[in-house]
Amino acid sequence: MLVASLKSKSTTDPDPDKRDFLRKESERLIELLSSDVPHGEDPLVYLMQQARDAIADVLDQEYGASVTDPKIFDTVARRFEAEFHADMLALNVLEPDLLVRVTEFIKPITEFVQKIVDNGFG
Repeated sequence: MLVASLKSKSTTDPDPDKRDFLRKESERLIELLSSDVPHGEDPLVYLMQQARDAIADVLDQEYGASVTDPKIFDTVARRFEAEFHADMLALNVLEPDLLVRVTEFIKPITEFVQKIVDNGFG
């Protein structure tokens, strides 16, 4: 189902770069399914890790609309935020003195944008 979905999209997506990416990803997954699992790895865990982006895409298409708990979005954002900070640390970049998340300022941002629109500039 996963590979078939990618193959189908690789011929129907309007973006040629995305079609190329999806074609390569489907080929990579076919190769992954026919390759040996590294010694000592749990086959299921290995497969899930190697195919997680493609699996997430299919799951999102099938079940994405049913996700109603906003906590999941915060959890995902925090995970990527932690990865970003780990990358910055690895690059020897100092930690910020203040961490500002745009999601904490939605109301002032929307009010500001509305002011721009009201003044005829948006």
